[in-house]
Amino acid sequence: METKDDWLILNVYVNEPDKIEMVLQNVENLGSDFKKQKLLTGFYFNRYIKPTLNKVYIKLGFYQIKKDAKKKLYNELDKMETKDIKENTPDLNVVDGVTRDFIKTVAYELRKLIKEKLNEKPTQQQMFYLIHLLMNQLGYSYQEELLLYQNLFANIHYELHKEQ
Repeated sequence: METKDDWLILNVYVNEPDKIEMVLQNVENLGSDFKKQKLLTGFYFNRYIKPTLNKVYIKLGFYQIKKDAKKKLYNELDKMETKDIKENTPDLNVVDGVTRDFIKTVAYELRKLIKEKLNEKPTQQQMFYLIHLLMNQLGYSYQEELLLYQNLFANIHYELHKEQ
């Protein structure tokens, strides 16, 4: 099981939501290069646009990043149009034997495959079928799939309303 020391978690704040994509593209390219060079094991990002709190930032997670890659990452982030960079703590809460941050790295790998095979941002209908068929192929019943959607709905509803 990974520990806090296995992770580098950064909140990268930007001035405007449209700056997120530029920063993400640069960091993704850097993360891919690091992974090819075996300078890190995994990578993820999450976008956070919270207009009510005047916060626009990206959470970046790097799993088992080497010191020289970490230094290069900070140097590259300093060159980008960022407002602030703050280190954060990893989410090591365990979900059925796997930490949330590790699950985020798996989601990132799935994202890369989806973008490669479908397109930049699949339609909602494509995403529905992708999730539905993936659950089927992983052996979930319709009842289990319904329960997942209900839990997902409740979680998203909570997240949307907790800040207001």
